[in-house]
Amino acid sequence: MISHRLVQKLAGLWFLVAGIHGALSVGLGAYAAHGLADQPAAILDLMEKATRYQLIHAVALLAVAIGSLSPLARIAGCWLAASGALLAIGTTLFCGALYAIALGGIAAGPVAPYGGTSLILAWLLLFPVGIQVLRRTPVKDGK
Repeated sequence: MISHRLVQKLAGLWFLVAGIHGALSVGLGAYAAHGLADQPAAILDLMEKATRYQLIHAVALLAVAIGSLSPLARIAGCWLAASGALLAIGTTLFCGALYAIALGGIAAGPVAPYGGTSLILAWLLLFPVGIQVLRRTPVKDGK
């Protein structure tokens, strides 16, 4: 069992990582649009996919960070912590592999599936959070 205090500490880390991923996705997206306009379509497609996935998962990590600071953390903190860790790792691996291929021609393709699997698992770990909320949230007067 993970302590509530550790979940809150991890929330700070998730805010930092979400900010880094968000800033990188916007910056690298701008670089791709302006600095790589003369590159082949395949390179631009990889950059577009990487920046889109990175920004989406930065926002997801931000939501996990906010949830980790809410009362939700008392009933589902371990699931939030695990989801946050997998979002941070998965985004780094998946998007990093795509950036390495697009920008450096580095054969990082075999790394991408590990990142993608981490992202899938991160989303699936939110399922038990929902179950915990449904079990513990009373419904009053049909509201």
